[in-house]
Formats: sequence, C-alpha cells, structure tokens
Amino acid sequence: MGDSYTIGIDAGSSSIKIGMFNRIGNMVAMERLPIEQLQEYHHQTSHEYDSESWWRAVTFGIRKLVEKTGVSPNAIAAVGLTGQIGTHIILDRKGVPLLPAIGWQDNRASREAAWLDSVYPDSDLDDLLGIHLPSGTAWPIPRLLWLQNNYPEIIEKGFILLQPKDYIGFRLTDTICTDTLSLRGLVNPRNQKIDSRIETEILKMDGIKECLPVFCDPTKNSETITHDAACATGLLEGTPVLTGCGDFHASLIGSGIVDESCGFNITGTSEHIGILCGHDNHNAYDLRLGRYPHVVDGYDVLYGATSAGGGSIQWFCNKFLPEIDKNLFENEIEMRMRKIPDLQGILFLPYLNGERAPIWNSDARGVFFGLEATHGIDQMLQAVFEGVALSLYDCWAVIGEHVQMPEMLRVAGAASTNGLWNQMKADVFGIPVTTMQCKESTCLGAAIIAAVGAGWYPDLTNAISQMTHIGSSYVPEERSTNRYRKMFSMYRKLYGLLKPLFSDLASFRSQT
Repeated sequence: MGDSYTIGIDAGSSSIKIGMFNRIGNMVAMERLPIEQLQEYHHQTSHEYDSESWWRAVTFGIRKLVEKTGVSPNAIAAVGLTGQIGTHIILDRKGVPLLPAIGWQDNRASREAAWLDSVYPDSDLDDLLGIHLPSGTAWPIPRLLWLQNNYPEIIEKGFILLQPKDYIGFRLTDTICTDTLSLRGLVNPRNQKIDSRIETEILKMDGIKECLPVFCDPTKNSETITHDAACATGLLEGTPVLTGCGDFHASLIGSGIVDESCGFNITGTSEHIGILCGHDNHNAYDLRLGRYPHVVDGYDVLYGATSAGGGSIQWFCNKFLPEIDKNLFENEIEMRMRKIPDLQGILFLPYLNGERAPIWNSDARGVFFGLEATHGIDQMLQAVFEGVALSLYDCWAVIGEHVQMPEMLRVAGAASTNGLWNQMKADVFGIPVTTMQCKESTCLGAAIIAAVGAGWYPDLTNAISQMTHIGSSYVPEERSTNRYRKMFSMYRKLYGLLKPLFSDLASFRSQT
C-alpha cells in the first residue's frame, strides 16, 4: 500500500490554515493564507469578513500544498474541516452571500443578547438550549434577533445560516451541512433538536430549521468534492470531505485531550482553558463557564473562553514593537523577556475588546497598572504575557470551585512554541505544563477526523492515540508560583475596583 494522507482545513479569525498529515499524525506541510477582514472595531461594534476570501485562500492553498509536497491527489484519502464558531455567513436560497460574514467578535447584537438575558435568565435558557452557555452576542439566537431587527427583508425572503467551515464545505461539495455542536446556542447538541419555544416565543420564526444546514456526524463521510471544486483545488473529484467540528473541539482532538487526567489551554487570538468531565457529573456547573458535549463520546467540556489572549500580544507588538521581524517573532520576543531579571509587579488587564469568561463584561477595557519611570517596553511586554496568563488562571480558579482539578495542563496552538510563556503558565498555575509535537493542533484535529472518515481508524479515541504525540514539559518553580498567587489576588481586586468605571467609560464613549 502506498503512502496516503489527510488534509485538515482550519478557517481561523485571521487566516486559513491547510495542513497535510500522514497516518501517524506527522505534518508533511502547512500553508497559511490571510483572509480579508472588511471592518475592524469602532467603539466595539462591527467586525466583518469577506467570505469569498476564505474560498480563494482554500483553492490557492491546497494547490500550493500539493505542488510543494509533490504528493499525488490520488494519495489524499480525505479532507477534514474546522473553523471559528460564532462567525456567520448569511446565504440566499441559491447559496449566494447576502451580507459580509459577521465575525464572532462583532457586538452589534448586544441589545438582543441583553434582552434575551432579561427574559430568559440563567437556568430558564439552559433548559431550552440543553446546555449552559454564558451570555454572548455571537450565539445564534442574539445574532438572528439582530438580523430580524436590522434586515427584516432577509428574514422575509428566506436565508441559510452558515459558519465558515461549512461555507468551505459547501464550496467543495455543493452540499450545505454542519455538526450540531457548531450550532450550540440554538440546537440542543444532546438531542439535535430546536426547542419549539425558541421558534415560537423567542425568534417567532416558524420554519427556522429550513434556514439551517443539514446535521451530519463530524466523522462520517457525508459528501465528496465536486468536479468544479476539483478543478479549483487540484484534488480529485470524489475525494471525501468530512463535516468536522468547530476549532475548539478540533484543537482538543489534536491535543490528545480524551479524558479527565489533563486540563487544556488552547491558544489563539482568543484563549480557551478548561477540563473534561463525565456526562453524569452534575456538580460541574457554573454560570460563568460553558459546558457541552465533547466530540469524544462520554465526556463534556467545561471551560472558559477569553476574548483577547494572543490578540493582546499581537496588539502590543503591532503598536509598540513594529520593527520585530515577523519571521523571527518568537525568538525576538523571548530574547526581550529574558532580559528582565524578575517579576516587575505590573498588572495588565487584557480586556481590549471587552471580556468573556469569567467576568462577561463587554464594557471592560485594557489597563496597565503599576507603571514606574524605570519601566519600558520590555517590562510592559512581560506584563501583557502575565496578564493573559492570569486571565486564564481566573477561569481555572472558577472551574476549581466545582471539581477536582487535574494535575497537568496541556498547552496547544500556535503560542505553545513560546517556551518562556509555557514556563510562565506552569508557574502561574502551579502545575506541570506539556505541549504537543505538532503545534498546529486545530489542523491536526481536522485531519484526525478525516482519518476516521477515511477508515484508517475505527473511532476518534483510537485515532487520537495513534496521531498525537507529547512534545516538551515545563515544571513550576515554587518561588514564582507563590509570587504569582499574590499578583492574582491584586489582579482580581483591580478589576473589581474598575468595574463601575468601565461602565461609565462605555456610556461616555457612546455619546461621542
């Protein structure tokens, strides 16, 4: 039998990543292509994408990947899809986008989200959704209510609501489908149904199911590449395409997270921090956290998601260190941070675009606290890294109020290449940190799903055991951990003191 490969496609917040992997999960090659963001934030309002730029990136990237590797299209066993969740493409019945794609960072549905919280508080909404999701503007219900209020003509004529990975799947296969986990917040992922009260009482939209993709199992082969898509990508017509799942779940798969023995931190523009817990663990519940099924059977994911983890670092470097060579970014950042002899005691609140877990405050904003005349760019850079780590520990501490916490943390994603930050996280959390050999955990997760769909492995657990491999380990230093505990106490106090001022500032800015 000749060599064969799977391809994982990740439609992220700033780029499309396309990775080719062999049967044991080794990455053969990767292409990363930027996508077009049409509108950035203006006083925390809109964030839009050109959905066609995703397709252009996919077609160009796959062709480049195949050309670079010299792998025959015959050797591609399947393609797996993943991508950002909470970004929505609105199509007409012919599959043509009616609006620019609305990003998960977009907060124009804040009034609708606030209305939903006031009418259906806490457990009332949980009963309708089948899971608990903290309040947010990117979930399907607030987004659909916003469309009703701002684009009633679209609602009247009919539309289809898609997420980025499913739009790519549609362009590849000419079939519109999704997994139910990607529609959490509207579809109950446990029974794959929409509660009738959501249709009649909240959305007041009869036939909402007709506006959604067909539901598919993430790992079951549902459709194949069409003739037109084959011509555009260079892959063979008939190549299986797996619906896959959202980037969060794909990262868990690619990080080897299959049970309760290890916590996880999925790095990126935003950050996810959490654990797995059994379906029957009813104590693992908190209104500040999300909980819903894992793609791996038998487990739920209990987690917090922050808004600007890697995004805070990118912001700081773009604004204050523009001279850094992008090709040597990690090395230069680590060199700068190693110059600093010890903790400087500068607190940074990484709330540049508001914050999700655990405070859920869209009015919160970024803050440096404790600057002195002796501090410079390098000390502030260290504070940004520490602030993001402390924001993650803030979520971790909330999870620890309800369950026995694991004694190891797995860090995955692009930022897991930064050894100094991994050590910092070990010190902040006070437990060992491990990373993966493959740093592109999301693409790998999609490729693992494709491997199951191609029949290489009988199920996800088996595929994960064969295709994921531990990389480096970092052990906490007791002295640093003790100091970070003191910083964390100040971090929480600082937010509490500033919380009313954040509201005042938001009100002031809305009037200018």
